[in-house]
This record gives sequence, C-alpha cells and structure tokens, in this order.
Amino acid sequence: MKRSIGKNPAVFILITISLFLGGWLQAPEKKKPEKIINIMQEELNRSMENLKLPDFKSPYFISYLMRESDLFSLSAKYGAIYSNNRRNARSIYCETRVGNYKLDSSNIGEPSFGFTKQYSFGRDFGLISAPIEDNDIALKTSLWLLTDSKYKRALSSYLKKKANKIFKVDRKEEEIDDFSKEKPDIFFSKKKSLSYDEKKIMKNLRKTSGIFNRFPEIVTSNVDAEGRVLSRYYVNSEGQKIFTSRPLYMSSISARMITKNGEELSNADVHYDINPDSIFDENILEKSINK
Repeated sequence: MKRSIGKNPAVFILITISLFLGGWLQAPEKKKPEKIINIMQEELNRSMENLKLPDFKSPYFISYLMRESDLFSLSAKYGAIYSNNRRNARSIYCETRVGNYKLDSSNIGEPSFGFTKQYSFGRDFGLISAPIEDNDIALKTSLWLLTDSKYKRALSSYLKKKANKIFKVDRKEEEIDDFSKEKPDIFFSKKKSLSYDEKKIMKNLRKTSGIFNRFPEIVTSNVDAEGRVLSRYYVNSEGQKIFTSRPLYMSSISARMITKNGEELSNADVHYDINPDSIFDENILEKSINK
C-alpha cells in the first residue's frame, strides 16, 4: 500500500524542518578578499564615529589587521606516516591611537616578556582569534570587542604620557611627532590556495623515511612536509586597504645517530619554495638524505 506524504502531516512537517535546518546550518559561502576588507572597513568606520567615553577623547586613528593561515603538515619516519594535519586559523590585531599626530598614546611602555600566569600574548599585544568562516556578524563582533579594549588602554596610556610631559617642560629637546599621516595605498593581490598532491607526497615520505632503516646506528629520524598560505587583510582610518596572499612550502629531513664511541651526532636539511613539486619530489628528498 502506498503512503502519501500529503496525507501524513507529521512526515510533511519533519521534512520541512529538515530542509530548513539544512540550509540554515550550512556553512556561509566564502567571500572574496574585497568583501572581507569592506566588512572590516564598515566596523572601523562605526568605531571612528561612535567609540568615545564621556569626558574623554575619541580615537583619531584605528587600523585592523587580520592574518589568515591555511596549512597542512605531514610527518613520516621508519617508512610510515606518523601525522597528517590540516588547519585553518585567523587572528586579528587592532591598533588604536588617542590624541593627535604630534602627541598620542603610543610608545608609553612595552609589556614584559616573563612567562608568568599574568602574561598573555593576546592580551598584551591585542591579538585575538577570529572566525574562520566568512560570517559578517561574527567578524564585526570580534573587531568591536578588540577595539573597545584597545581604546581603553590607549586612553590610559595617553593620559599617562601627558602627565609625564609635566616633568619635561623645561627641557629644550627637539620633539618628533608620534605619528605621520600618509597617502593611503590600495592594493589587492590574487588569493592563493594550497596546491599539493597529498597521496603522492605521502608515498614519497614513506619511501624516503624508510631509507634510514638501513642504518642501525641512526636512533631517530624524520622526514616532514609542510605547506601554508598566509593571507593578510589590512584597513585603517586613513583609507588604506591592502590584501596580500603568499604560499610557502617546506621539506625537512633530520636524523640523530650514536657513534661506536658513544658520541651523539645530529643533522638536518631544510628546503623552502613556493612550488611544492620542487621540494617534495622523491628524487630530491633522497638526494637530501644521501648528502
């Protein structure tokens, strides 16, 4: 007996919900660099217009830098693959200046580099993670939270810097402006992507890493392959808009041995290139091992 969906409201509702959620939960479409730059510019403009605490100065300069890293890494030893990783990450940095080009909040003091519980690279340098998906709201929210924090720190630095000038009032020293206004540059390079044959590279790593098995005196060895594309998105309040994207591939071979006299020796050979075929080739890897 045939069952009609139209005569079964429960089935129809479930199908409708599934179709709706399928489209809603789908990852957002990748945007072109120009679109991402425009999203960053919109948030920057909003901060320049509205970011101001009562009775305090607003920022006169803001810039955003987003770094995007798309990478893979493969590692082999003894003729087998030990790790295979693929990762995409984004981080954003914000520079916020309070004051003016002659005297602003910059150069008031640098954070310490002690490895303490209080130390945080992201907190002290304003670098935080960003969404790896091209979601407008998520990116703008991350930028807003970072800008708000940097603005308050810049205000504190600016007031401290002005207070310090009280003790320099009688000094006749030539003062250099803290910042200079430059003609804005606009540049967009082509977005690069990782281009490599994973199966071929894995095959070459297995074969070449197995060469070390012929030498019992070698106690540890590694043959590694890595590739990444680093893209940078930059905007500032003076109108500068820059996007760059560059690939880089690396092969690394290392080994450590114990001589008959008990002496420990180690060596490594590392190669970099923008073309993966030139450094992941089997013959090139074998030549590097046989040096």
